[in-house]
Amino acid sequence: MLRRFIAGASYGVLAGIAGKILFSLSSIVVARVLGAHDYGVYVNVMAFVNVLSIVCLFGIHTAFSAFVPHYVQTNPAHVRSVIVAGFSLVAFVLLAVGVGVLVSAEHIAALVYDEHIAGAILRFALIILCGIVLNTAAMAVVYGFQEFRQYALLTIASSALVMLLAVIGAFTFGVQGVIVGSGVAYVFSASIVGIVIEPRIERLAQGSVGGWKESLREILRFAVPTFLSGIFVAPAYWIGNFLMTQAGDTSSSGYFGVASALAQVVLFVPTTLAAPLIPILSEVHAQGEEGRFASLVLKNVRLVWLATLPLAASFGIAAFAVVTMVYGASYAPAVKSFMILLGVNTLIAVEGVLGNVLIAKKQMWGSFVANLLWFSVFIILALLFVRRGGHVEFAFSLLCAYGIFGVVIAMMLRRHVKFDGASRAVLPLALLTLIVFSVLWWMGNAAWHTGVKIVAALLFSTLLGVIEWQWFVSPDERALAREAIHNVLGKYFGRSEHIG
Repeated sequence: MLRRFIAGASYGVLAGIAGKILFSLSSIVVARVLGAHDYGVYVNVMAFVNVLSIVCLFGIHTAFSAFVPHYVQTNPAHVRSVIVAGFSLVAFVLLAVGVGVLVSAEHIAALVYDEHIAGAILRFALIILCGIVLNTAAMAVVYGFQEFRQYALLTIASSALVMLLAVIGAFTFGVQGVIVGSGVAYVFSASIVGIVIEPRIERLAQGSVGGWKESLREILRFAVPTFLSGIFVAPAYWIGNFLMTQAGDTSSSGYFGVASALAQVVLFVPTTLAAPLIPILSEVHAQGEEGRFASLVLKNVRLVWLATLPLAASFGIAAFAVVTMVYGASYAPAVKSFMILLGVNTLIAVEGVLGNVLIAKKQMWGSFVANLLWFSVFIILALLFVRRGGHVEFAFSLLCAYGIFGVVIAMMLRRHVKFDGASRAVLPLALLTLIVFSVLWWMGNAAWHTGVKIVAALLFSTLLGVIEWQWFVSPDERALAREAIHNVLGKYFGRSEHIG
């Protein structure tokens, strides 16, 4: 089971690298072509789309990741009805939301954005909304089947297509071109994914087409609390951008968008490592193997945590150089936001693993309570600071909210999973994290030459990696890490054996 997890993560590593590189290139080119003001408009539109995509998906993509591997093990013929029921619900909600936006786009632009963003642009955003929703749901089915290699190849193809059409759109039609180009790319990608997975679904169905109504009720019992939990994150980012835009500071949204896009780099490794976790944990939970369940969770938390810290440290110390070299000197105000968001994303990386455990355990109402608390804390801080501040205060509000969320979700997990030696495994890492980010903030703000900061970043991250390897990684974990590296190379260069 753990080897299958490593194989899945291995397939995701190079796909993730390619996807992040393509996304970053697209973001860099689009930001440079549009400029801070128009890029701020684009960031606001995407925040709006992300809110609507959460509504339209309605937690169905998470349900696919949990239910598909469960029924592949227990009742394969039932898989098709689960997928049909899920997509039926997604299509209904997507249609209702689309009609609503078409009718009220001008009112939304006038009331919410004070006409800083035109209603026509919001209508264009429906194209990318449709593409993102369909592509996300379809890719969740692929991952539910644990077809990690297919998922990796489809991710690379989708990212390349989105980058190509978004860049072409930016050069030709500006903001509208970026939105339409990305939307068309996502829709096309979703169509390809559907063609790829359809034969697998038919084989499992064995001619059975009934039971979708029962599956719909089952999915709704899972999806409703999942949707309510997930609906808080996207609106939080939208609210932050909205508060800055209301103050007449659209450029702050552009600075935050740049900082947020760059800070995603520290999420690459953890999301790649944790991505196979939901379907595999669901399978282990269905088999009733609680000891293996707890062990797999704890190992993954440590693995993600240890992999994230050196990345955050290196980019944080060289923050000014990274931001200005990638996006240009006009985006220099985004540096402090970038450093804070590195801390935010480190918390998200670790908390994402813990959230996957609640999903696999189907404890979605508990997840809803934790997310409600997170959202409440963020709203209070945003109203106090973001309205009178800007992108730095927005990032700081997120950091505080995610810190409290991590404590709450860890306390909840202790009720559902019996970990052996969790405190000994986690507390030293927490102390190391505090030390690393204290050094990161000091060195990142130091008035050193750019070249000196880059060298310091490389040396510090290397030293941190050595310290982790020698004193924080167990011999078993070292062996697993070597096997993971072997698979990353072998899966793509033909030197690995099959791992089942």
